[in-house]
Amino acid sequence: EGMTFVGTDMVRIIEELLPTRFGGCSTDYQMVEAEDGKGQTRLYVLVSPAVGEVNDGEVVDCILSELRKGSDTNRMMAEVWRQGGTLQVLRQQPRLTRGGKLLSLHVMKTPPV
Repeated sequence: EGMTFVGTDMVRIIEELLPTRFGGCSTDYQMVEAEDGKGQTRLYVLVSPAVGEVNDGEVVDCILSELRKGSDTNRMMAEVWRQGGTLQVLRQQPRLTRGGKLLSLHVMKTPPV
């Protein structure tokens, strides 16, 4: 949606906020940026099945609420993401890089679906 948040904010959400709120640990969550089949950039929030039951809408609301904090610009960007359906939750294991590292923020050419 053409909106950019500070990467450290996203990492904090993935590594601290989501595990605290929904369970599991930091390695159970990952943000993956990829273009969907229509060429739209999406952020997929991968949540490991090991976390157990979570409400996808609550995960998205939690992330957007945290991103809204701070400036008017942050609130506007979070609202654009909400309206555009930019964040989508997928119940999958977070992806490792070719080197075997788990990144909190990962970019892929194709969606992880």
